[in-house]
Amino acid sequence: MKLKGGNKNSPYSDIKSADFTIPATAWKDFKIKNYRTIQLSWKKKSVDGYKIYRKTGKGKYRCIKTLSGKSSTSFKDTSVKPGKTYTYRIRGYISAKGKTYYSSYTPIQKTKLKMEAPKIKKATVLKKKKIRLTWKRDSKADGYYIYRSTSQKGSYKKVKTITKNKTIKWTDTDIKRGKTYYYKIRSYTKSSAWTKSSGYSAVVSAKP
Repeated sequence: MKLKGGNKNSPYSDIKSADFTIPATAWKDFKIKNYRTIQLSWKKKSVDGYKIYRKTGKGKYRCIKTLSGKSSTSFKDTSVKPGKTYTYRIRGYISAKGKTYYSSYTPIQKTKLKMEAPKIKKATVLKKKKIRLTWKRDSKADGYYIYRSTSQKGSYKKVKTITKNKTIKWTDTDIKRGKTYYYKIRSYTKSSAWTKSSGYSAVVSAKP
């Protein structure tokens, strides 16, 4: 879009009569920090600020953040949660003569926050009636739930909550020699308002 003139608050305040075009920005980075945070960043342009638009699923776009100042070129969206699809686009704006003018939108960025079921590496029998589980780390989760049963297709009970995603092993000491124990795990993430869990891993077993 083109316009004439400017005001003292515009980066184009020195332009008095020539037409100019509002420069469009472009994406710099787009990544999932964890299952409740998506980080956006874009290239700096000579504008007064930026507006960030998001739609959830097949809904409509709405502006979720207005950043004033051309140096503001990143934003963390912490109002997301697993199981939802989010689509983003950004445009810059300039304020002149009491009005706001916009650049064109960036191309869209789209992602679905899907929690993958964790993978157990192995269940190892240790001395003194102990079984150690090890699994692959989910760097985006907050932790893991561990479930146990004495029958592969029986009822599983949660026996441990791991509160750090960097923890990738646990030793079960509440077992009896001669019994076979079956285990499965799932990861979880939580906010102040909700907790979401992944699907279950495959089942592994061990007999001390």
